Amino acid sequence: MSLTREDRRWEVLARELPFQQITALRAQAEGWRNGTAATVTILAAVAVAKGRNDIAQLDTVWRWIIVSAVVLGFAALVTSLMISVRVAHGSPGASIWNTGKDLEEWTRNEVARGGRLLTWAVRLAAGGLSLLIVAMAAGWLAPATEDSAAQLVQVRASTEAFCGHLIAIRDGVVTVDTGTADAPHPRSVAVPALTELNQISSC
Repeated sequence: MSLTREDRRWEVLARELPFQQITALRAQAEGWRNGTAATVTILAAVAVAKGRNDIAQLDTVWRWIIVSAVVLGFAALVTSLMISVRVAHGSPGASIWNTGKDLEEWTRNEVARGGRLLTWAVRLAAGGLSLLIVAMAAGWLAPATEDSAAQLVQVRASTEAFCGHLIAIRDGVVTVDTGTADAPHPRSVAVPALTELNQISSC
């Protein structure tokens, strides 16, 4: 059976394919690296814009879950990015032999090794992104401790407005802590200057 021009073209492409494997692999690694970095940037922007400002208001268990998920997630993503860079650009100082046989052997080994590494990079990226999403969801949905939720207030005066944990109302002065558990920042307003004092669920 005679081959058509299109069939012959496919045959030529098939014969050229082994010589293009390393280029295709490195292009894939570059794409995964860029995609992972872009996704992390988007998640960070969403977390900053919509995330809970102070996880100190949460129970200890929830705080540990969020911190652990963030640390492990970023560790997995950084490892994934480093592996993708290794696959995309090769090992520093690696030698490439200048004979056809040696180059062929190096290419086969590099493609096999790079394919395995890229598979791990994809798995680590997926795991890291999942952990960050879990941390964000926990930060949004985890309930605050009963004490902190009950004492959180919004204060509005003639010249200022702020929110925080109510410390005391004594001698005609309202005192509110606008800082965190680790860095308290008490602020006081005289009762006559108040225009609004409301209990809220979050700042």
